[in-house]
Amino acid sequence: MEDDKGSVTSLCEIIALFTFYRDEAERCRESGAYLASCVLLASALEAALLAMAECFAREVAEFKRKSRAKELSRPRREWGLSQLLFIARNLGWLPSSHREIENLDPHDAKVGDYIEVVRVIRNLIHPGIYLREYPGQAITEKHLDISYKVLEIACECLSGRLENALRARNKRKSARSRSHKAHP
Repeated sequence: MEDDKGSVTSLCEIIALFTFYRDEAERCRESGAYLASCVLLASALEAALLAMAECFAREVAEFKRKSRAKELSRPRREWGLSQLLFIARNLGWLPSSHREIENLDPHDAKVGDYIEVVRVIRNLIHPGIYLREYPGQAITEKHLDISYKVLEIACECLSGRLENALRARNKRKSARSRSHKAHP
């Protein structure tokens, strides 16, 4: 992955990290460690979004330049889940109603909205947040099932965006190729 300073990390490494986090989440699930599994699934999502940011680096850079969003002031290599979700929602990778979670109607919610639930559960890794947000409550298999489903739908959206971009790219290449053949 090329970051703002020009260092390179392989896209394959990011994808391998996605797989590692997802596999670790499954191991945690099998042992009944539901919070740990939710945290790892959120990390898998973060890796998927990081891979998308690399694949669409020009689009991300243009959005960053136009938006001047405070969330994106740091170099891309330092972005976390919040920044990557901000990019994904605004670039349409993860459809969203663009409402605050407190004002969200579940019937109008889209995958980009449900991702916020995954992020909130992931943040329970911090003791202060856990005590404020879930005092005396445990993260259960139901929370984990929701996290898995949201990750699955999010990955479908992201892969759909990649497939559409590849189709468009192949169409442009094919058109250029026909144009060059027609004008020797």
